[in-house]
Amino acid sequence: ETRLDGFFVKNLENVQGDERDVIIFSTGYGKDQNNKFTNNFGPVGRKLGWRRLNVAITRARRRLEVITSIEAGWIKPKSEAARHFKKFLEYAEHGPSVLEIDLTDSLGDAESPFEEEVIRTIKSWGYEVVPQVGCASYRIDLGVRHPNRKGTYCLAIECDGAMYHSSKVARDRDRIRQQVLERLGWRIHRIWGPTWYNERKVAEGALKVALEEASSKGPLQIFRKEKNEQESFVVTVTAPDETNLKDIVSDYEVTSLQSNWKGKDGFYEQWEKSTIAQQIEKVIKKESPIHFELMVHRIRDAWGFKSASKKMTERTMNIFNYSVKKSGITKDQNGFIWSSSKHSMVKARGPSRNGDARKAEHVPMEEIILVFKELKSISHDT
Repeated sequence: ETRLDGFFVKNLENVQGDERDVIIFSTGYGKDQNNKFTNNFGPVGRKLGWRRLNVAITRARRRLEVITSIEAGWIKPKSEAARHFKKFLEYAEHGPSVLEIDLTDSLGDAESPFEEEVIRTIKSWGYEVVPQVGCASYRIDLGVRHPNRKGTYCLAIECDGAMYHSSKVARDRDRIRQQVLERLGWRIHRIWGPTWYNERKVAEGALKVALEEASSKGPLQIFRKEKNEQESFVVTVTAPDETNLKDIVSDYEVTSLQSNWKGKDGFYEQWEKSTIAQQIEKVIKKESPIHFELMVHRIRDAWGFKSASKKMTERTMNIFNYSVKKSGITKDQNGFIWSSSKHSMVKARGPSRNGDARKAEHVPMEEIILVFKELKSISHDT
């Protein structure tokens, strides 16, 4: 792939099927202008939203960078999907240690005659065995209790059937699964079914040695593992410097247009053409660069329209094209209107003082680039 083909920007609904070595995942949620956070997560919070989340966070082959304005602790999940989203943010912030709380005792009986035979053998040696131990989102085939510490485990045993070694997918999946469990503090011993049946003494001997070594090392510290001990999982959380952001982003100034006393009925009168042209010029002079759609909204509000109809928008466009553009005002290919050269006096603007914010599509790329350049220079200076 070329560098151009290798880069994409997509939303949650359209990213399925795309993979890259590095994915930058932005949550897009945050507090409003009143510093309040609403537990509304769009597609992620709806029924089966966890599937969309799963697709999004598994697009990275090597590295996933999470950019978010919220903390997991702010989320009060009212659905399964929201609960999964909260767990993902906890994992991104703290690493695998957050999965430790999900350890449960037996989730069911042994799942095969093979496991039942292994259980009988271990019990004959005086150990207590718990089948199907739940840990995080996984099941461990057999958990062996520590002989000297009641209620604790000393070893996890995985029983692999004959089909296991013939499936590369299964081996790769269990390799990653075992890495997660070991990171959580488990010691794992694997028994391959054919070896158990064809070379019983060898398999039993290896299992007995593993049990003796595990019990001599003391119980597993699954619950006691501190978050800062997760050395194999490095989490870097960088909070934005709000003071610096305020220094480079100014308040958006909205044009104040006097409401026309004739209201929307007078908007289409021929003699009001010059009035509308003056209003358009005033908006552009105050808010340039401004998206054409947003400029139409200003005119709409001034004349008392509830919405910008096709007819109203076309009249505004005609007046702009034939009257306003003659004064040096231009509209670029992205729909942004400029009162002068687009390379002069561009400034980054945030919400207005009363909290009104532009839609993302109404923010010109020049302002976004300016913010990134300023942030980059700030990071170099600190």
